[in-house]
Amino acid sequence: QGDCERILDTPEHEYTRALREAVPVPGWTVTA
Repeated sequence: QGDCERILDTPEHEYTRALREAVPVPGWTVTA
């Protein structure tokens, strides 16, 4: 796991949340 994945695992990021909603990637936990 690199820094990028750690950032993606941070639900506080709006960018990450938008990405999760737009592109559902297996393994990602989508927090509504």
